[in-house]
Amino acid sequence: MIVFGIGMIAALLFAELLLRVLPTPAGIVGAAPDPAWPAHRMVPNSGYVSSSGWSMENVQRGHINNRGYVAPFAYRKGATVGVVIGDSFVEGMMNPYAAMLQSQLAHAMGRRPDSIYNFGTSGASLPHYLGIAQLVGRDYRPQFAVVFIAARDFMEGFNSDPGIYRWSKGATLIEPVAEKQRGGFGQILRSLAIVRYARVNLKATAAVLTKSGFEEAPKPQCGAAVLSGEDQNLLARWVEQFPKALNLPAGKVVLLFDADRPAIYSRTKSQPCLDRDAQARLALMKLARQAGMRVVDTEPVFRADWTKHQIAFDRAPVDAHWSPYAHRLIAPIVAAQLNGR
Repeated sequence: MIVFGIGMIAALLFAELLLRVLPTPAGIVGAAPDPAWPAHRMVPNSGYVSSSGWSMENVQRGHINNRGYVAPFAYRKGATVGVVIGDSFVEGMMNPYAAMLQSQLAHAMGRRPDSIYNFGTSGASLPHYLGIAQLVGRDYRPQFAVVFIAARDFMEGFNSDPGIYRWSKGATLIEPVAEKQRGGFGQILRSLAIVRYARVNLKATAAVLTKSGFEEAPKPQCGAAVLSGEDQNLLARWVEQFPKALNLPAGKVVLLFDADRPAIYSRTKSQPCLDRDAQARLALMKLARQAGMRVVDTEPVFRADWTKHQIAFDRAPVDAHWSPYAHRLIAPIVAAQLNGR
């Protein structure tokens, strides 16, 4: 038993040393809570390494700037800039910065790369986008805003993740969930390459590790739904408040909706599942157009391009985030909307 224990420790030490040499994800750490900016952000002025899957594919290295967001330049308080808001699709650790929507958009509009600031946060959703808009409208002078809307962005707004805004049960529409202090034992664990590899590359969580490997995963079932009056009210208030938070006219806000890309790749046509989140997505599109916002639905764009070129828009199944090809394809369309075309 002692020999077995020593062998296990030796194996773990070897794995740790090996993973420290390999491109194991690193530097993807939340900053300490900041009352002046209650939204989650990364440790300012630091670097990161990103890779995907067990084989550490698509290795990327990048910079986290002075405000805790992925960008190779500093953000200047009070700057007059365009802004791009979203979740990990905008945060963009899986692509070179120059390939991201914000950089490609600057190129398409004939602007300097540092004239568009991105505020992308992994795990963010609709209420967080509004919370960020309030902070950005306070600290900067936005000229326009692009908001990336991903699947589940309405429903995930009811979650309670630290540093992420959620739907409020009160009169404020949204509320921030307090960011957590990071330190002690948790900080030691995050410093271990073997832990980072398990969490990021293998997607291993406590729930996954304690689950029987013989248990069949439940098959997702489509449950058609109708939005409640409360849901409709949340969306209507979000559409009303978002441009005001940024001190922008509605026409200077573009909502960019991601598509069901697996359905586009599939040769068999199936009816989309109109569950609560999908219904919210359709309602948001309608409300945004009625309010004068610009709406870009990527579904017909991706479908037409896939039919013609058969080039994937992501690295699925390893990574479902947009590839540089997708960002490059969509940026000119967003630019045209912002230019009023």
